[in-house]
Amino acid sequence: MTWTDVWFLWASFVVAGLWLVIAVAVLVGRRRYDRRQRVLARLVRIVEGPQGADLPAATRRARAFDVLSSVSRRTVERLAAETMLSRPVEEVLCQFLLERLGPVRVQKTAMVHRGERSRWSRIAALRVLALGRPHEAWRPLERALLDSDPEVVGAAVTILGNMTDIRAAELLVRALRVGHYPPSRVSTFLDTFPRDLFDLIGPLIDRPSTRLRYWGAVLLRRYPDRAGLDAALAGLASDPEPFVRKAAIESLASVGGPTAVQTAQAHLGDSVPFVRAHAARTLGRLRAVETAEQVAPLLADREWWVRYAAKTSLEAMGPEVAAHVVPYLSSPDRFARNGAAEVLQNLGVFERLLVEEANGTSRPGRMQILSLLTRAGGLPMSEVVLERLTPEARERAGRIMRDLKVERATATEANA
Repeated sequence: MTWTDVWFLWASFVVAGLWLVIAVAVLVGRRRYDRRQRVLARLVRIVEGPQGADLPAATRRARAFDVLSSVSRRTVERLAAETMLSRPVEEVLCQFLLERLGPVRVQKTAMVHRGERSRWSRIAALRVLALGRPHEAWRPLERALLDSDPEVVGAAVTILGNMTDIRAAELLVRALRVGHYPPSRVSTFLDTFPRDLFDLIGPLIDRPSTRLRYWGAVLLRRYPDRAGLDAALAGLASDPEPFVRKAAIESLASVGGPTAVQTAQAHLGDSVPFVRAHAARTLGRLRAVETAEQVAPLLADREWWVRYAAKTSLEAMGPEVAAHVVPYLSSPDRFARNGAAEVLQNLGVFERLLVEEANGTSRPGRMQILSLLTRAGGLPMSEVVLERLTPEARERAGRIMRDLKVERATATEANA
């Protein structure tokens, strides 16, 4: 046997051994998971299902405790660490662990863990304290937010996000500042927190961190009626960081008022495309018809998402914008022509002009606009407009279309 054969044989044994270890680990993990799910199903039937509906609360609790006593403490801790449990089941698990381990041991476990196996014990202990002894939970939760284990940090954030005490919100803001956990997740809990957090969130927009200024601007949209908020967000709209400018302009759409309109209008020419796009969208949400003349040029913007934002903004403003959109039907930019035609079609302007021309005396100006519309929108758009008309109006409009040299599809001719 050569050295190559020996090396190959040895490598094969190593690979086979690794696969065996992985397979065993997967099987063991699956068995533990299945066991937890069976215990949880029994618990749910007792606590929430028909099995325990007619039982006194003390009897339900005793039966639930009997189920939990039949499995290991580690299994109960893993269940208590889950975040998708209903509140009644969660309370039973936490009461059981608090009674079984005692407050002192739970407090100690909530403060520190030393490896993978004890991670879930710590998370379970944090949940037990938050539910059963919240006055003792603040220090362990604060410490967990600074942990190097993202699972522990995430659990602490989730626990705090489901509490109602203002101290929970204070710790969530601290978590946002520290940045050990995705700020979007922390902000979601702050955004849905059942208490007024304006005094906690407001100072974020003055922080040196771009991340904090951004999320401060996003979260402040919860408080559109606060005095001076429009001015504060308008100032933030001049931030050197484009994401902060975008967030401030977007939040101004919730605040409204002249300052919001003026600020968004001023950023229609921002050097960053997504800021221009959000400025246009904000003006659309505010239905600032008076700014249509400044929004319409964005139909010819070099970036497609800015053009799309301009189109949706103009449509949101209503038919009054038609006079500012019509000139772009003859723009040298085909995207601007098509976008203008779509705006006028979606606002019903195309249909209205066609019906007026079909039902009344022909007017050169109206015919000219219809001609531009049919060229810019093309045959499909013309067919859509014709299909909206009554059969009688459709026949007259069809003749106008033929005069404009727009050929209709066979199916449309048949319907007419």
